[in-house]
Amino acid sequence: MPDMKSYTTVPTDSGSETDVAENPFSALKTDDTDEPCPISAVPILSKGKLVLLNVAWTGMMMSFLVLAVAVVPSQVQFLVGSKQKAKTLSLVAASGSIVTLLVAPLIGYFSDRCRSRWGRRKPFMVFGAVITCICLVGVALSAPHFARTNKYRHIANISCDTLNSQKPSCGFNRSVESDSDRASTERLVSFILSYVVLFIGYTMVSTAYNGLIADVTHYSVRGFSSGVMGLMMLIGNLSGAALGVVAEKLTVAGTYSVVAAFFFGTIMVTVCSVQDACTTTLPSVKANVFSLKAIFLGYIEPLFEHDFRWVFVTRFLMQMGIATTLGFLEYWFDDLVHLPHCISAIQAVSIALLPLLLTAALCSVAGGILSDHLQRRKVLVVTAALIMAVAAGSEAVVRVFW
Repeated sequence: MPDMKSYTTVPTDSGSETDVAENPFSALKTDDTDEPCPISAVPILSKGKLVLLNVAWTGMMMSFLVLAVAVVPSQVQFLVGSKQKAKTLSLVAASGSIVTLLVAPLIGYFSDRCRSRWGRRKPFMVFGAVITCICLVGVALSAPHFARTNKYRHIANISCDTLNSQKPSCGFNRSVESDSDRASTERLVSFILSYVVLFIGYTMVSTAYNGLIADVTHYSVRGFSSGVMGLMMLIGNLSGAALGVVAEKLTVAGTYSVVAAFFFGTIMVTVCSVQDACTTTLPSVKANVFSLKAIFLGYIEPLFEHDFRWVFVTRFLMQMGIATTLGFLEYWFDDLVHLPHCISAIQAVSIALLPLLLTAALCSVAGGILSDHLQRRKVLVVTAALIMAVAAGSEAVVRVFW
């Protein structure tokens, strides 16, 4: 029979009772007897506090979108030229993804066991934000220019169609193929290393941040918090797309300065506004807190769960499709689309994202309402997948026969 002192019974919405030990908050400890932190110890944050808790999403989504979709592809093309841009961008993106895969569970493991006086999530968020901002400087210095075009792009009496058919051409990201415009191998290596360490810092922030949200959000306000999170993500994405439109005028240095300031500022707003849960009642760190076995099992244990395997595989495929589409969308505009008014590919991809993001926000709200009404989620998921498949396939077919 289990020790009843290890559980806290609380009422549920239906009027029945349940043990807090089965709640995710049971991972929070109150003393050296390993008694779970009761869910009643998690304060119900006010709506204002929940907004401040989710403010960091704006900086994180803005920085990720503008860099991964608009800025970094252009920098890569500046470094290696048009012929090698896709291959090199794949290498850069794969490096960041591998780092995220390996680092995220480690950060989660150590932040769960952190007992600093500043909390267990906040130190990782602040330290990760500092690393990210430092590496943003490194990435900017490694590729200090966007891919350049010829000097005739602004001549009014030369049409875009004429320039698009020539080398060098109208698109801002079409590199002039000469050795003088290409960075050295050392600069490319510096760019990739800075980008990898940048992802380490970003992963440190995002992993600890997700843990903080789970720790301090009471179950009774999770719906409102999720809605606020979605709004903040939308604001961040729209801000990133808007920044991409003016990135040329700001230059690489100016764009990265805006990203670093906005990213660090929003992270600090959240860190300074919300307190970690149960920070004063967690037990002290034990000598054997570091366990290689626990870390290793943390990577593979979830895969033994049937439902998790399906979620993992489906999300892997979905994210692969999104990363492939968005990551190379700028090159698609640059190589295959005759852009009007001689606008650049970096501007085109940013402008295209604005209605896309707004439409996605409206569809997500409508889809949520419809799924609650139908009580059938899989139908909507399959329908959405078919729509995306048809849309992606039509782009290829239209381009081949156009």
